[in-house]
Amino acid sequence: MEALDVLLLSKQDPNAFNFGILANSPPQGVLLYGPPGTGKTLLVRALANQGHATLLSLTSADIRSRYVGQGEKKIQEIFRYAHKHHPCIIFIDEADALFHSRSAESNTCGHTEDINQFLGEMDGMRSNSASSPMVIAATNRPFDMDEGILRRLGRRVMVDIPDEEARNKIVGDLLNDELVSIDADIPELVRQTHGYSGSDLRALVGQAALTAVREIHHCKMAGVQIPGMTVNMDDGSHEHRRVLRKAHFIRARHEIPASPNKETVAKIRDFHNKFGNTAERFELGDERPEMINVSKGQIHV
Repeated sequence: MEALDVLLLSKQDPNAFNFGILANSPPQGVLLYGPPGTGKTLLVRALANQGHATLLSLTSADIRSRYVGQGEKKIQEIFRYAHKHHPCIIFIDEADALFHSRSAESNTCGHTEDINQFLGEMDGMRSNSASSPMVIAATNRPFDMDEGILRRLGRRVMVDIPDEEARNKIVGDLLNDELVSIDADIPELVRQTHGYSGSDLRALVGQAALTAVREIHHCKMAGVQIPGMTVNMDDGSHEHRRVLRKAHFIRARHEIPASPNKETVAKIRDFHNKFGNTAERFELGDERPEMINVSKGQIHV
């Protein structure tokens, strides 16, 4: 994804951005948006790791204050710290809580001043681009963001719900250390989890494992044959392990539905069509307009 690749290049090869047009046009901030549980935070951690950058992970609660002027001071301190610990990523999670539109009726003077201070700090990065931090904001509600902030976050990337191929990889990773019965039919399970986020899939597999554990416990209490399998360990010992069966996954699916709200997802995709950076666009009825899928801390573009 070019929008993120530019940011990595600016931190991994900073000398290339110290002269010419790139010195006067430092990489813009990034807005990551998409339904909850799609891995936006994992993506930022992966970027920080690849760029060998210090990561300052913040939320509205870390900045906002009921005392006038305190939020502005915190923002100044954050950027001062980030400049000293270059390369650095300032990551604002759930950014809509901090940067919601200043036109909203519920806004206070302090909220407006906090946004103005943040805008001022981002504008100031142009005069010292060599040591400027990378600013990334993540939100589930990009349509609620302040217009001034959106202009500064000029690179906008949608992190979408995983498609079938990505879901298959996620589920495979989650089941890597589990024993799974042939009757479980994992490919069919993956097909039935359309609309599930990555965090939903983790919850689903975890629930299936818990169901198997409860089944073993009940059999022990009843004095009947315990389901599962005896496994030979590397040290020569034996261990009884649970085996996940189709019934466990069926029950888990009833207890763990897909969490993304369809109405909110439609609004996110509408925002992407209007303001997203990628060339790919889609109709609201499309099954899977994938932009980026994130699995197990790796970036899949």
